[in-house]
Amino acid sequence: MQDVNKLAVIGSARSLGTSIIWPFIGFALLTVYHFSLEFVSLFYLLQGIVSVLAYIVSGFFTDFFGRVKTMIMFSVSASISMFLAFLFPNPLFVALGVLAQSFFNSGYYVANTSIVGDLKKNDISSLIRAFSRLRVGINLGWALGPTLGGYVFSILGFRLFCFSPHWFLYFQSSC
Repeated sequence: MQDVNKLAVIGSARSLGTSIIWPFIGFALLTVYHFSLEFVSLFYLLQGIVSVLAYIVSGFFTDFFGRVKTMIMFSVSASISMFLAFLFPNPLFVALGVLAQSFFNSGYYVANTSIVGDLKKNDISSLIRAFSRLRVGINLGWALGPTLGGYVFSILGFRLFCFSPHWFLYFQSSC
């Protein structure tokens, strides 16, 4: 498999994971965690600001550490932030965890697209095709994620976490 195709498949998987929760997080913040509509609006504004900052920061990381190391660091960090939000679903911590995950995902994509540029920099037509392939993979994940997320949300919902010694029974208890 060509490197660009591998990046497209990885991009599809990453965007699928993000798009499963992202369309529903505002709804959960409002109806499950009982934040005000103003807070939810502020949350989405912060997400945009966090993404812009991530693009700048990850540009420096990409140049300093390299594309692959930056992708790995940011990918692992995004996963850790979501896992922590799952383990400790205090409403404010969930919002911060999702914002952190958004930061690291945005940073990941800077390094990802830099690699595509490096791979195909000598031929503009193959560069255009490579970016198109990468975008198709990412868009596939964004297209499938909300469907899967809607299904999961309608079946499981967003349950508040019961802090107990038996946290692994999370899906079986309802506080």
